[in-house]
Amino acid sequence: MQLRSFAFFTFLFTAIVTQAQPVYRIVGPDGRVSYSDQPPDSQAAGKAKALDGLNGKPQVAGPAAKTDPDLDPVLAATQVYRKEVEVELSRILCGNLAAEWPAVAGSKEVAAAVSEARTKWYERHATLIQKRKRILNDSLPRAGLEKMADEAKADIDPRFKRLEKAPSAERLQWCRGVPASFDSYDFDLIRHGTLVDTLAGTRKGP
Repeated sequence: MQLRSFAFFTFLFTAIVTQAQPVYRIVGPDGRVSYSDQPPDSQAAGKAKALDGLNGKPQVAGPAAKTDPDLDPVLAATQVYRKEVEVELSRILCGNLAAEWPAVAGSKEVAAAVSEARTKWYERHATLIQKRKRILNDSLPRAGLEKMADEAKADIDPRFKRLEKAPSAERLQWCRGVPASFDSYDFDLIRHGTLVDTLAGTRKGP
């Protein structure tokens, strides 16, 4: 069974560029920038600007991002997007393994564990995912979003295509390790303090 990566990338890209309501870019008294789908209170109204989806003023990556992408809102949001892609493709690959015939012993249990770990990852990262949607819609035109999705696909998809062609025993072993990998520092972006503060607009200092 082939990995349905193209359909997933189309779906996730649609989720990035779809925006049903305005997003407000709010600059606080200390200069910090935050994003919200709620209009600011009257005291902050003079420093807030409603952004109309992709027509908002682009935010380009700053010099600081060259050394630490966690410091730049766009690059930080892109990291969240890429982890979403990896989480979802892991679920698809392990689900495809469980659907093979003849059945691979233990694959259904492993696929269920991966699906549960995926759900927990999304629940833990729900706030970051919402923030990455808002920032990317604010910061990039549609062509920029398409380029970002293409770059993520080019970087991530080959790894999963290799796994897809691997023997079932190798894929089963890989899928067994997926739930633990979702809990690792690499995937648990909530533990990346600078990235979290950057996406929330609460990071202090340059």
